[in-house]
Amino acid sequence: MLFRSHRVKNNLQVIASLLNLQSGYVQEKRYRQMFLESQHRVRSMAMVHEKIYKSENLARVNFPEYVDSLIQELFVSYGVSPSQGEWSTEIGFGKMPLDTAVPCGLIISELVSNSLKYALPACQQEGRRGIIRVKLKQVGGGRLSLEVCDNGPGMNRQYAGAEPQTLGLQLVEILAQQLDGRLELRSDGGLCAKLEFVLQGE
Repeated sequence: MLFRSHRVKNNLQVIASLLNLQSGYVQEKRYRQMFLESQHRVRSMAMVHEKIYKSENLARVNFPEYVDSLIQELFVSYGVSPSQGEWSTEIGFGKMPLDTAVPCGLIISELVSNSLKYALPACQQEGRRGIIRVKLKQVGGGRLSLEVCDNGPGMNRQYAGAEPQTLGLQLVEILAQQLDGRLELRSDGGLCAKLEFVLQGE
């Protein structure tokens, strides 16, 4: 299990590096952004296996640590400085089974990326500091509740000029179904994505 996880991590890092190299040959900004987002998806999966490789428990991931590392990398990748935005996490779940950690991590990555792409630039235009909050808690019956919220302009304005159903949100819905959950989007002082899903791998 340890060797396999290490090999998977290395293979995913190679793919991320290839995407990075390929993006250097792309001139159009829109297509470079697509390569960047694909890199984020691959790296979020590689990071899970890296945490497993360093863990004493090879079947579970230290999820609070993983989420913090993931969001920190996204902020760096999008070039967001502390003066432009901040983030906070409230993860009420410690060691998470791999079957849940991978899709849940990808969901968080996609939702935080959406906020970094749309909410934070809108906040900067209004002279405000962007804030992203991630919360995960147990709600009983083997289910977890995830919320990713920002203080942007809300759903209608946040996606003005964007595709009504982005690839990222499509991916989140697919992953939510994989976890036997359903995604809800609402405007509540910004955009808030909520997902209640079944804890897998127990």
